[in-house]
Amino acid sequence: MSTPNEVPRVPKKCPIIAHLVHDSLYCLELSETTMNVQSSSTIEFTDEEPKSALSEVLEALRHPDGPGAGIKALGFLWEKNSAARYRRFYYEQILQRTADSAISARAPVSNPGAAIAEMLCSDEFINGSVGTLANEYRHLKRMIYVHIPKSGGTTVMNAFIDDPRHAIVYMPRAIFEGHNARRMDILAEEAKALHDPRVRNIVFFGHPTVRDIMLYKLKRGTDTIFSTIRDPIDSAISALNYSITLINEYSDRADSLDLRKQLGLTGDRKLETRDELANFAEVFFDKILMGNIACATLGREPTANSAIEWIQILGIEIFPISALGALLNRFGVPTERIDNKSTEYVKFEQLPLASQVKLYNIFSEDLKLFYFLERKQWRL
Repeated sequence: MSTPNEVPRVPKKCPIIAHLVHDSLYCLELSETTMNVQSSSTIEFTDEEPKSALSEVLEALRHPDGPGAGIKALGFLWEKNSAARYRRFYYEQILQRTADSAISARAPVSNPGAAIAEMLCSDEFINGSVGTLANEYRHLKRMIYVHIPKSGGTTVMNAFIDDPRHAIVYMPRAIFEGHNARRMDILAEEAKALHDPRVRNIVFFGHPTVRDIMLYKLKRGTDTIFSTIRDPIDSAISALNYSITLINEYSDRADSLDLRKQLGLTGDRKLETRDELANFAEVFFDKILMGNIACATLGREPTANSAIEWIQILGIEIFPISALGALLNRFGVPTERIDNKSTEYVKFEQLPLASQVKLYNIFSEDLKLFYFLERKQWRL
């Protein structure tokens, strides 16, 4: 038994104590980047908030010589941080979670720059980076545009892109598909835009659904969430004409080639005759066109009831496409141009009767929603 003045001795081989010592040392090592410990062993407090490791990573992405150079330079800096010698540091600081196992946590890291790049380009970081960026720049107001396809969304996006007060964050993150250099470049573009001192708002754009908004907890009390909507049959015909425009006028584009592949079209022959267009429309409606897309985007289920419920829960402001100009004026981003406009190859009236009926069946719930909102003058 130890005396009052004697420090109790710990048994040499105690696994619990060993873990506590390891964790304590890690915490002390991690604090090296955020605390200024003077030689007198007193802590110096300043008004300046210490940088998080994630903030340093985002700063590296904004490097004037490119994200690759920035990550490499940060890697050299982190070599001096003993905590960064283990993968646990990268899980916790970049992925914002604990490692999957003790082996993963304690795996040594010999090249911090490569480890940073690996984490940033991982599917996990890319898919979760919407919430990560929103949290890192939480001082900015959020504007969430619930983009229903072929309802004026590209015009809305370009109007906001052209205004330096807004930074665009794309959703869902499918835009990042491709090799790691592509992923790093897009992350760098978003990091630069968000850090611009002129920016006042983050605009979440792309095709975010209500499910995405709930998953990433994007909507706060002071944030704006809005959408534009169009007659579903008009949207379907617009989507059809857009696809024909891609095939006939942009045959070398990747999305045109992908569309041809999905539809089983060979060569680069154009669709010109009435029969060819009618046959293409039938295949397009069966294989490509997604039914009730407005309800699926605005609700948790592809039904009018679900969309109406979630429009009310989230306070989504709905604007008909005819009010697009007034909407952009209201947000201070007026524009005269209409983007992503297609050549009109097919009109609804030109479709065979069976195809017309099929469209009404495909969009039965969207039609209910559209006519209900129209009757309510777009306000719930």
